[in-house]
Amino acid sequence: MELSDILAAEKRGYVLPAESWNFPEIDLSNFPEERRAGMDALYGVLKKDLSAPYVVVYAANHGERRDWSDHVLRDYGIEAYKQFDYNSLRMNNISQIVEILSGVSHIYIGKSKDVLGLLVKEVTTDPGIRIYDSMSIDERITFVRCQKQKAYAVMEFLAKPSV
Repeated sequence: MELSDILAAEKRGYVLPAESWNFPEIDLSNFPEERRAGMDALYGVLKKDLSAPYVVVYAANHGERRDWSDHVLRDYGIEAYKQFDYNSLRMNNISQIVEILSGVSHIYIGKSKDVLGLLVKEVTTDPGIRIYDSMSIDERITFVRCQKQKAYAVMEFLAKPSV
């Protein structure tokens, strides 16, 4: 059963689809040779994170949300739970994007390291990260969409030059 159907049937929330991205191929020549395989793997994780939908669950607090996720696992199985867990609005997802971009900027050896640093800083130092838990659902969705767009800008910067 699809999570969106479960949420609707139980009147517990809804799922918004992820953005549609046209991910560029990364130019691995801007990274040390011994880091390229790892960088390629991180890039794959980043693409997955940016492709996650927005799962909105009506819950008064984190504990209630956790109880409902336990219910999904128990009553609907692991596949429904995986859909629940694959969510752009989870702080773990946001934190992972921040950590990956921060790591990328540290190992980048390309000519425009200062430009990359500024692009990454736009994501990693956004004040919304500190106040995320106090945001409304609409504010969270807006914040995450903006963070994802800034992360995508980093990916475009890292892309292979067009021929």
